[in-house]
Amino acid sequence: MYRKSGILRSRRPDLPRAFKVRALPLVSIAGVIVCGAMIFGLGWTNWLRLIVWLMIGLVFYFSYGIRHSKSAGARDGRKISDGRKIAVP
Repeated sequence: MYRKSGILRSRRPDLPRAFKVRALPLVSIAGVIVCGAMIFGLGWTNWLRLIVWLMIGLVFYFSYGIRHSKSAGARDGRKISDGRKIAVP
């Protein structure tokens, strides 16, 4: 978020802003550094938990996607919700 606000302000200065930050570059850079330091300061158990939960989430994500994709429906002979057959090359 810190980086995005600085990028958006430099690329689209004409957009109306709800509020202004006086030292935006300093606040953005300091925010990125502080967040990075907090992330890298985490213990190895937290990183292990992140990796385990990420793997569990990816298994669910891809399992759902494989079963509910349009190309899987075409292989099974299913139709799209409006009644058309799914064409697969």
